[in-house]
Amino acid sequence: MWLHYEPNTYTMPKHDFSSLLQPYVDDDILLMKQKGVNDEIPIYLWNMESTDNDVYRNRKSWIVDSRGKLLTYRLDLDELPRNPFGRTGLRGKGALPRWGPNHNIFTGFAWSESRYQVIQSVFKMSDESPTWMSADDMIQFFKQHATSSGSELTENDFKSENIYCGYMDDQLNTDQAWKEVELWHIHYNNYTNIFRSFKNNVKWRVLSEDVFIRLPYGQTSLLQDAIRTLEVKNEYH
Repeated sequence: MWLHYEPNTYTMPKHDFSSLLQPYVDDDILLMKQKGVNDEIPIYLWNMESTDNDVYRNRKSWIVDSRGKLLTYRLDLDELPRNPFGRTGLRGKGALPRWGPNHNIFTGFAWSESRYQVIQSVFKMSDESPTWMSADDMIQFFKQHATSSGSELTENDFKSENIYCGYMDDQLNTDQAWKEVELWHIHYNNYTNIFRSFKNNVKWRVLSEDVFIRLPYGQTSLLQDAIRTLEVKNEYH
């Protein structure tokens, strides 16, 4: 038990984020309170989805509680989200853009606003291609690049599975901001030419020990757990 908990406070200034990310970065509420400009503090809709100035924001948690329902995170004395996994030694939102849950997705690794649109952005798409709005849209794209071992595509030729969705243990997490992740496994049993659809700055990498060494701890741990899960499933098939 921490009887005298006095962590440092840090929130990275909005201008230090990339220009692409800045429209989605929350204001430094703790600094605004310190300066006494309470009437300028924005109202964020915690545990809700909203659209403001054509920017979609999902502040719901992806963590599932013991009842199998999406977690409703609590607020602290500053009326800011409280990390459901406890204290981290740092207040503020650190180098994360959002107070509360910061959603990430692995099919590649990307910040997520409308999450399937983010994945779509790494592929070459025609101007007429519809925007991905759901997991079904994403899966349909990957399925189009599957090849059949027979006359028709079967379940063995292509498989897709959401193998994890929830809290991500990461060194960037703070008492008031944390990462959550959705991890998808896309499996092609036969040859696929999907790599030809990658944009020029996207490369295909085989997961190996040298790759894990270069990844942040949270990503390495997540992917290694996913690989073990898939290996166990394969033993029973």
